[in-house]
Amino acid sequence: AHLGLGNALHHKNELDRAIASFREAARLKPDHAMAHFNLANALRDAGKMDLAIASCNEAIRLEPDYAEAHLGLGLALVSQGHFQEALKSLRKGHEIGSKRPDWPYPTMEFIASVEQQAELEDRLNRVLSGEREPRDAVERIAFARMLCAKSRHADSARMYAEAFAGDPSLAEAEGNRYNAACSAS
Repeated sequence: AHLGLGNALHHKNELDRAIASFREAARLKPDHAMAHFNLANALRDAGKMDLAIASCNEAIRLEPDYAEAHLGLGLALVSQGHFQEALKSLRKGHEIGSKRPDWPYPTMEFIASVEQQAELEDRLNRVLSGEREPRDAVERIAFARMLCAKSRHADSARMYAEAFAGDPSLAEAEGNRYNAACSAS
């Protein structure tokens, strides 16, 4: 009942109440992996990433082949800018889930995107130190997004500004101006 209520509340975007319902479900049945996973999803949507990661990890501990929990963990790690670690979870989720005929998630697309971010992450410190330069203004935008995910907002705003100086048309694309303003503020 608490799982069902939590799902309904989550669907209505009543996150605090959904979280409370999922916590109660997990308290009543601590070995129920889905209760922990649903809690993780609500926590992630509420922006409580550390708690979401902990709940995903608990779901995985309880049910190691829970593909959705591995996927959820990977997505939460991406939102915190932990791309290498996220790749492991996304790959594991894909490995398990893609064997199911009803697997609805484009996990290979997620993995490809995060692989690109992980490659950028490997070069990030050299770019920030001035030892290396981004290839072009588009790559500067990718670095800016990554820096924002890592809560390095001043560096992100600087990278956006440099990208816009190199190619002003990028300011109008894909919400870049908005994201740059958020980083700057």
